Amino acid sequence: MCLEGERACPPEDCGGPWGYADYLAAIADPNHEQHVALLAWRGPFDPEAFDAKKATKEMRKACGRFRLPTLLKGKCSMATFITAAPDGTLWFTEPNGKVGRLTTDGYVREYVFSNPYSEHVGN
Repeated sequence: MCLEGERACPPEDCGGPWGYADYLAAIADPNHEQHVALLAWRGPFDPEAFDAKKATKEMRKACGRFRLPTLLKGKCSMATFITAAPDGTLWFTEPNGKVGRLTTDGYVREYVFSNPYSEHVGN
């Protein structure tokens, strides 16, 4: 469940991180050559808006498609600090000292990340 966050998710088909920046510039500037067309395509858009319920819904849809390895072993995954990389992959941490990577084609790989200050969590 998502409890907090920042900024709205980019709209579908806006061209990735670079296209999103161009999209934001165009909708913010009434004199931009694509301003009217982009507003007609997508409608009003507030890039500062964040909806925790919507984010939770979208994450649950993704979790339904991509099961984390710890779930496959019958254990509860506590994936936290999920972030998107520029290449479209998702990275997450787990309190068991692992960092995970979810690729755009659904492949999950976990990496053990330990240091002198980490401690074992779970069985």
